[in-house]
Amino acid sequence: MISRIYFSKSKALFLAVEDILKQFYDDYFVNDFDFVIFAIHPSYPYDDISFTIKSLLKSDNFIAFNAVSAFANQQIVEGVSALFIKFEKKGNIEIYSQDNLEKENLENYLNSNPNDLHILISAYNEMFPSFIESINTKATLVGGVASGDLERGVTYVYTPDKVIKNGFIVITFKNVEFATGVALGYKLVGPKYRINLSKNNKIYVIDFEDASLIADSLLKNMKNPTIQDLWYSPIVILGKEKEVIRTFKDIKHGEYVELFGPVPQKIDVKLSFGIDSMLLEEDKKVANVVKQKLTNIETAFNFSCIAREFILGDLKAKESEWYVNILNSSLFGFFTFGEVASSDKIDFHNQTSVLVGIKEKDG
Repeated sequence: MISRIYFSKSKALFLAVEDILKQFYDDYFVNDFDFVIFAIHPSYPYDDISFTIKSLLKSDNFIAFNAVSAFANQQIVEGVSALFIKFEKKGNIEIYSQDNLEKENLENYLNSNPNDLHILISAYNEMFPSFIESINTKATLVGGVASGDLERGVTYVYTPDKVIKNGFIVITFKNVEFATGVALGYKLVGPKYRINLSKNNKIYVIDFEDASLIADSLLKNMKNPTIQDLWYSPIVILGKEKEVIRTFKDIKHGEYVELFGPVPQKIDVKLSFGIDSMLLEEDKKVANVVKQKLTNIETAFNFSCIAREFILGDLKAKESEWYVNILNSSLFGFFTFGEVASSDKIDFHNQTSVLVGIKEKDG
């Protein structure tokens, strides 16, 4: 498999896609493709995306999604970036999409393709985290939620024929080998808390106290505090096979704390703490684990939380640099509104980096 990534920061969608195609056809290394995946900044008109790409690419073999910041190897792109894939053996890509959160159809699709790698990219939908964790499958599913402009409601995914506003796309890589890893980098701190009353993404009562009091105590004595200040201390759900992190989304003082993902009742949680150096050190460890599992990686994906981008600050490109250098591979992906990873079950994550290495099977 040959993978090449190009990008453009042109403010006009037509010119950005045109620029990317010129880079592709000027590239001496490859002049044909089997599939293309586009990351599109939400500032571009969403209703023009499918038509513009299809008319310029002259092919239906693509999907696209909104991304505030996308990865183009070691670059962080706020514009349009594209991953071109050309299979050299028997590898191929199959696309499955839904414009809703209907459970049975997705389960049937995944369970009928249990040995393939499934990369899911979802439009933003508040019910998606609970939906995806309810899916029953042994198939490998990884990915993220499209990142965009929530005020305008533009966090969509795109096929050649439609804009998906409430559902998702699954990109199935067939006849490939793959390895995955989830980087956290946060250290558990403080006492254990018991969630006594919660519903979906909101926690109302912790240890028989108003849940908002914990958030208030963390922000106490800060000058002009914002919700982003709490991203340095996300909540970690205990009692699961793997640690699952939840990011603070909102506080209703005297009522609840809202998170970017569901929290079940009658479960223990802890606060955590992490800074840029801790996150980057974990990135290196996970990249080395993925490389040990899979040698000669031909392309890689990273789905990293937008709260992680906030904490990394000026060092946000370092995560991509480490992955590209350690895996010795091209890297595509984006900063997400939530990550998906699976082993024995599917989990919805916040503030993680989900890394995937892929190579085409020999036979």
